[in-house]
Amino acid sequence: MTCQQDPDVGKGGGGGPNVTTIPQVPVRTVDINSPPPGILGFIWGYMNKTEKRLCWEGITACNALQTTMFLASAVDGVNGFTFFHDSAPDCSPRNAIKHAYWNALMVNQFKSEAGAKLYADAHEAGDDGLGDKCPLQPGRINPASKMDYHNNHVGRQVALALLKVPYNFSADHLYFAVYQAYKDGALVVECEKNNGCFPPKKD
Repeated sequence: MTCQQDPDVGKGGGGGPNVTTIPQVPVRTVDINSPPPGILGFIWGYMNKTEKRLCWEGITACNALQTTMFLASAVDGVNGFTFFHDSAPDCSPRNAIKHAYWNALMVNQFKSEAGAKLYADAHEAGDDGLGDKCPLQPGRINPASKMDYHNNHVGRQVALALLKVPYNFSADHLYFAVYQAYKDGALVVECEKNNGCFPPKKD
């Protein structure tokens, strides 16, 4: 099955991403019910099947990914969201910041935009690799996922800009840079009101 890209993905607020085609991993048969060495079981439980396949094919990168999850979770008490729990619902400013911050952390950890994008797009791709598609409209991405793709992209750009600065910076620096992007209006902080994704409800 061909997964088409929504032509509207990433429009608005500073340019947008192209959605990565997530490769399925036929290289070897692995039991994705069990995590690779070094990956904690509760973190494994938060990953979809697409993410798990990527982790098994790049265990070192997956360990770095786990570090970004811990860093994102560590700011919970200070900055008002929890990475591992649904305290930042879809289509909310907190969700926008969470996605951007996680992507910024991945770029800093991997020193690679491409690596961060691969894992972020895997997260959006879901279990079947096709993502959160709208029913009855092939190729159209659910507005909540479209928002996530955009904010993931912004977070990566924030980190790339900081990587050019000739001094070390912390996870807190990244968070406040992402928060500034939010204040500047670079993040999409709500889904489209009339998205055409689902047929209108009949009274």
